[in-house]
Amino acid sequence: NVDHKWLNKKNTPILVAAGKLAPWKGFIYLIKAIKIIEDQTDAKLIILGDGELRNELEVPADANVMVGGTIRQNDYALTDGDIVAYASNNKVGG
Repeated sequence: NVDHKWLNKKNTPILVAAGKLAPWKGFIYLIKAIKIIEDQTDAKLIILGDGELRNELEVPADANVMVGGTIRQNDYALTDGDIVAYASNNKVGG
């Protein structure tokens, strides 16, 4: 499981996203979404994975977003949060 202090907070909704940190995965949209709702909720976003966009995604990250972790941690990470979040720039299924 992922070891992060946010996962111990019972009253804070935790969104978890995992995958290769690549442009087509759309993680930047999840970061933007958290920033939009941050005035209404104390929800936090944990993005797990590694890839070419790691440094770029860490720059806009703030107190409500954590980018990091490894693929090995992803095995159980999706069950650690309250919400599994996905975003993508690719159309699936035609």
